[in-house]
Amino acid sequence: MVRLYLAGPQVFLSDWKEQADKMKAICAQYGLEGVFPFDKEVNTCGLAPQEIGLSIFHKDEGLIRSCDAAVCCMTPMRGPSMDPGTAVEMGIMRGLGKPVFAYSNDHRSFCHRTSELLGDAVETMPDGQLRDEYGLCLEHDTGFADNLMCDGMVLACGSKGVARPEHPIADDEESLKAEMFRNLEHFKTVIQEVATSMNVTKEDLGRYMKPGSHPPDAACADVHIDFMKHALNEASAAVENGNHPFGAALVVEGEVVLCAQNTVCTDHDVTCHAEMNLVRLAQSRFDGATLRCATLYSSTSPCAMCSGAIYWARIGKVVYGCEPSVLGEIAGDELFFPLRESMSGGVLHKVDVVGPVLGEEAAAAHRAFWPSLDVEC
Repeated sequence: MVRLYLAGPQVFLSDWKEQADKMKAICAQYGLEGVFPFDKEVNTCGLAPQEIGLSIFHKDEGLIRSCDAAVCCMTPMRGPSMDPGTAVEMGIMRGLGKPVFAYSNDHRSFCHRTSELLGDAVETMPDGQLRDEYGLCLEHDTGFADNLMCDGMVLACGSKGVARPEHPIADDEESLKAEMFRNLEHFKTVIQEVATSMNVTKEDLGRYMKPGSHPPDAACADVHIDFMKHALNEASAAVENGNHPFGAALVVEGEVVLCAQNTVCTDHDVTCHAEMNLVRLAQSRFDGATLRCATLYSSTSPCAMCSGAIYWARIGKVVYGCEPSVLGEIAGDELFFPLRESMSGGVLHKVDVVGPVLGEEAAAAHRAFWPSLDVEC
């Protein structure tokens, strides 16, 4: 199912676990998987303070890369602006080309909050601009929930904008403090928007609620279809050449630069999977900088061996067709590899994973091949 990275200052709450469970339960109601920063632990034994901080950063970045979108809490923390760590996480997700959604439990605009905080230190200039005691102008009151770059990230993804209340969420100071980072009304509003915009329908849920499966990356699928067809063509060619129906293609700067197919039978080598053959070719022709910006298209989600080769080759993204769980049902093999989770856990290199794309077409090749296979090569 679609994975959502749940970013926000809730990680600093004493009851963060209870809050995380509530947020995940709301996601589940709409067929989404909520991923909380603390879902993955960091071994800090023997590490210096800065090393601990860097380890946490790498862990969180890996979780972000493993998700399809982010839902971020922009409620101001310890000042007029949002948690800076959450702002960085929003930027990482946006930089990956994935959707960013957001909400806030504060009804006031960023400019309003900043003016309130600075009070008499704000001076209105002859041109109407507001400046603080350092001579720095305040951001024009756009009505945004926070800095225009933060709200801009949300709007640029096609979202309706930062969901927030029209009035204070509580009548008295004590209730406001208790509710500011725990009230989930506007979080739920955003989750409903995510479910709609990423096309999570009842039909999708019925098809993709099997263990180890994910719905199509609806935000990106159209971009990948043409390239995936190259991988599927290679899979068909592999069968025609006496091998198994697996194919792969490498795309650099929007062009298919390499293709490869499974040659396990004709080469009498069980390591000659399509992705392995492609990685060997790629490393002989391209430098590391090029591969880090490349995307590997695989007709079926790569196995553990091929995933390891992709990781060590530093290839930046993998887009796959057929889910491993679907292949298992067809071919009778239960050796599934959690590609998305495993690729996000690397320390030296993070691999983005998208899929399934053209999953039904990819599965059709396996349905036509495996049931008719009499003898293994």
